Amino acid sequence: YGRDPALAPPTIDEWLDEYVQPTERETARRRLHADIEAWAAETLMTVPVRSREGPPRWVRCWTQRHLRDGQRHAIGMHLDVTDQLRHEAAQQEAE
Repeated sequence: YGRDPALAPPTIDEWLDEYVQPTERETARRRLHADIEAWAAETLMTVPVRSREGPPRWVRCWTQRHLRDGQRHAIGMHLDVTDQLRHEAAQQEAE
C-alpha cells in the first residue's frame, strides 16, 4: 500500500477509508463488520484498492478467526492479485 512502515497497521475502518476504492468501500465494510460480529471462521474477499501510481490494483484479503481459551484471535494477509486477474481476463477473452 505504500504505507510508512513506522506507522502502526491501520484499523479495519482506516484501511477501508484510505485504501479501498470508494465504489467498493461500503460493501466491504458491511461484509467485514458482519463477519467480525458473527466471529466467522474465515473471510476471503477481493477488492480494488487505490494505487499511488497508475490504475487501481486488486487485493485478495484473507482473515482466519479463532477462539482460544475464551480469547479471540485473528490472523490474515493481503495479496496483490492484479496480475493474476489480468491474466485470467486475457485468457477468457482469447477463448
